[in-house]
Amino acid sequence: MRTPLAVISANRAPGGELSNATRVNIIDQRMEGQSIAEVATAVGCSVSAVKKTMRRWKEHNTIDSLPRPGRPK
Repeated sequence: MRTPLAVISANRAPGGELSNATRVNIIDQRMEGQSIAEVATAVGCSVSAVKKTMRRWKEHNTIDSLPRPGRPK
């Protein structure tokens, strides 16, 4: 539950994708030595989103969204 009268981030929709700028910010902060929890708090996303972004960066060397399975809409 959100704190009453807290600032709502317009960075992304709940459950939506992170922007490329946010992903670059995550990678930069991690390369500077900040912990995953610190980065998640600073960026305003979950710890798992930071972990997934770093895994995508290490495995695929990209910040772009990976192709999804299934037929396009």
